[in-house]
Amino acid sequence: MTPTLLQILVVVDVQGAVSAGELVALLPDQRDERRILSLCEDGGAPRVVRHGTDAGPIDWIGLARAVERVAAIVRDTSERRILHLYIGGQAPLPVFAHLGYVLSKFAGTQWLLARRQPGAPLERFSLASTGAPGDLLVLHGLPTEPSPAAGEVAVYIDVLARYDPDALRTAVAAGGGQLTAVAKLLPEAALTVDPDNAGALAAELDRKLTQLAARYRHASIGLFLGGPTSLAFLAGRAINPNVVATTTLYDHHGKHYAPVYTLPFDVRSEPALPDDPASVAARADVDALLRAAIESLQVDIIERDLSAALPPAEQPAFLRRLAALRHAGPDRVDFSLSLAHGTFSFGAGLLEALRNGAPDHQRRLAILLVLHELFHDRQDIRSTN
Repeated sequence: MTPTLLQILVVVDVQGAVSAGELVALLPDQRDERRILSLCEDGGAPRVVRHGTDAGPIDWIGLARAVERVAAIVRDTSERRILHLYIGGQAPLPVFAHLGYVLSKFAGTQWLLARRQPGAPLERFSLASTGAPGDLLVLHGLPTEPSPAAGEVAVYIDVLARYDPDALRTAVAAGGGQLTAVAKLLPEAALTVDPDNAGALAAELDRKLTQLAARYRHASIGLFLGGPTSLAFLAGRAINPNVVATTTLYDHHGKHYAPVYTLPFDVRSEPALPDDPASVAARADVDALLRAAIESLQVDIIERDLSAALPPAEQPAFLRRLAALRHAGPDRVDFSLSLAHGTFSFGAGLLEALRNGAPDHQRRLAILLVLHELFHDRQDIRSTN
């Protein structure tokens, strides 16, 4: 039986305004099947807001779990299929590095849907290596002999010849690590990642990070990235977990780096929900009660109830969006609400947490939670968990 061609698009929609339609428009028509996976919708990723009045702390563990969930869907769905994988969107650099790490070069043929420069049109960047390996980046800090040192090797990768070793040392110390050495991969002049060099750059990072890991067999890696997202994906993709035991991802915000989490990510840190018949039935009862509370709310609420929260001109549209919401079932782990799909789900995790609560408290929490998250639409936050 001839394997079928499966086309998967991973929409990285955790930050800014990401148009899935704009990404889909770049996909070729040739395929037997196409799946579109959203980091928010399918992975349950939290939104990232770094600027403005709605800025808040980033839920890095939630982001990591979302990446792992979507990667597991890709692996399971593509088993015994010919996979063409496309990745595009917006997120902090550690998220793209993590995606590259878990999807890796072994997961079928891959393309990035990215921009050469901010504001430039989206293009397809093939990651297939063509021609002889290049030297777009210079590796500094590679010892001539294998080192017996343990600890953490800070690796800085950027498309600009900029570098602040003190910032790396400070970040490793802040995370409780012991800095063993500092290495950097930098261009001799400013480098633009584009469709013509992305494949060669992927192969080069793979080769040079493997060389570095071979010199520091007993050390872990601390990955510091200067951008863009395409480079971050390629860097994560080049780290071989069979050679590098652990890799700590660092995020740069403001003038500082901070550790966010370590790869391979331990998905077991997410507590398992009890699956005995009594627990499953109890969660189903809570879900039915919460769903009934929202259905009553959709019927009973009027514009006057919103006078303290919304201007009069926005109240009718808010009520229409609320009335259009439909329950998507309790099969998800996390709470989710999507205006794009007009659905909401309380999620098994929340149902488990509420199962021993008083029914009136359960109803009130459900109403407040849905109204609160629906209110985010006026802030251009279109999905939540």
